[in-house]
Amino acid sequence: MSDIEEDYRKLVLDPNFIAARGHLATMLERNTALRAENERLRAALIDHNDMLRSAFQAAQRDAIAEVIGTTNYNNLADAAYKVLRKHHAITNKARVTLSGADAPDPWQPIETVPKNGTRLLLAYQTPYKKWRRVVAFYAPKLTIETNNDDCSDWHEYDEANDRYCLPEGWYECIENWDDYSSVHMSGVDPTHWMPLPPPPKTEET
Repeated sequence: MSDIEEDYRKLVLDPNFIAARGHLATMLERNTALRAENERLRAALIDHNDMLRSAFQAAQRDAIAEVIGTTNYNNLADAAYKVLRKHHAITNKARVTLSGADAPDPWQPIETVPKNGTRLLLAYQTPYKKWRRVVAFYAPKLTIETNNDDCSDWHEYDEANDRYCLPEGWYECIENWDDYSSVHMSGVDPTHWMPLPPPPKTEET
């Protein structure tokens, strides 16, 4: 067996490689499902925009029809309120549909999360039973080097490569500080995750 074949055999049997391949397959399947869901929602948006337009026109016709035969001010107000309430109910129904109430939950169980330093959205409940969502990443053991000498006593020393690394665990990304880019999430038990969406597009980007 050649050296290349031996290296390949070791690679395909490596647990990290197997896990990464599984995560990739899961992400590809999820991406396909999201593409299909986007197409469904786009079609639903068009249909419900047409429905709202028709409902508004019908509400106008109903209002005109009821008001024409009304001479009493109180009856006129009641008729207008009834038509407005009917139109409001139709609009709310369309909004619920478009909000994705029937769409699959974009949050995935934490068991499927990639633990390779990828930045993503992480969700967990606080001790007060409030959901908190943060941009975070998981640092595998002795993989992410740090240049912060102030915390050398806390960081893990990678003797093989003569460097300090982040201790294994979850880190919340901090993007508005000069001194730190992440903080360790101690005492946190994440339960869900989802891919980080791209930032808004601007003329500069």
